[in-house]
Amino acid sequence: MKTKLSLDNLDFRKGTQEDIKSLDLLKLKSIENCNQYTIEQLNVWKHSQFDWINMIDKTIICYCNKKIVGFVSIKKNELHSLYVDPSFQNQGIGNKLVSLVETKGMCCDTNPNSEKVLIKRGWKFSSDNIKIVSGETFYNKWYEF
Repeated sequence: MKTKLSLDNLDFRKGTQEDIKSLDLLKLKSIENCNQYTIEQLNVWKHSQFDWINMIDKTIICYCNKKIVGFVSIKKNELHSLYVDPSFQNQGIGNKLVSLVETKGMCCDTNPNSEKVLIKRGWKFSSDNIKIVSGETFYNKWYEF
């Protein structure tokens, strides 16, 4: 069930070590909601390891009423990850999170879910990025800002 919210009710802050467990749970919940992937692809994605030791200080968290509803992480000049709780998707949270980290020349290896946000923000398609991970083929795309 979608929770309607106002962007005025959102707060943003840098991630901390204490957030990692909650962020991992949000990531899993978001992945499970991606209906354009096969069960096998979702399993590969769900079991991928996130390098929190090097990423948590480059992560911005969005929360509403003390509940984490999304996050974005960067890695060097790459938008590395963008996840929004499925109950809060399509309400501008992803757009706002990307706006907080994007810089000219930044790139992003994106899937169809995040692609919509990047296009809306003016990112440009760069190339296809077809990759095989644990025997599963993923049809991602590179975008640049």
